[in-house]
Amino acid sequence: RQKNYFLTADWVENLSSSDVLLDLGSGPLTNSPLFRNLDTVIYVDGAKFEGINIVCDFTKCLPVKDSSIDAIICSNVLEHLPEPQTVFNEIERILKPGGQCLILVPFMIKLHQEPYDFHRYTKHALNHYSERSGLHVDQIKEVGGISNILGTIYNVALKEQRSWAALLGLRFQYLIWRVIRRFIGDEGPSQVLPQGYALYLSKSLN
Repeated sequence: RQKNYFLTADWVENLSSSDVLLDLGSGPLTNSPLFRNLDTVIYVDGAKFEGINIVCDFTKCLPVKDSSIDAIICSNVLEHLPEPQTVFNEIERILKPGGQCLILVPFMIKLHQEPYDFHRYTKHALNHYSERSGLHVDQIKEVGGISNILGTIYNVALKEQRSWAALLGLRFQYLIWRVIRRFIGDEGPSQVLPQGYALYLSKSLN
């Protein structure tokens, strides 16, 4: 999530203060500090958190006018939607011609918010849904490297392990991983096994 936060910050910097931004699946306004320089931000979620402007069902038509939004951010939401094509189609519908969208999705991540955890997307799936909706794929960027994934795996394994011998071995491996990571740092995103993807889209001017 930290990496997604920084990617969002970089993307927002390229927006104009007069652009209308829609945060689709904003949750408890986690990204709101990044939008302080924008005049108009519309927060949309499926739950009624404080500060939400629109509460709606993402599996249906969004209550937003056609071609009315300059930019859309959709972070860690798509995996929770059973029919992703509907959301891509709605993004294309409400974006103004030339409008931009940033979609952030996990790939290597544990089950979460069950039972509403439906998908893990490859870059090929993201490209497929985007093209079917008529959106232009400007870039698909891998996010997160293998060392980050190992940290997630160790944390899950340590919580679920019941054998004391296996637990001891895992703790030793985890300690070695932390020491190595401290000296090497983050090796950058993996092309074949990323933590997730950042999908940069735009709507045609035609």
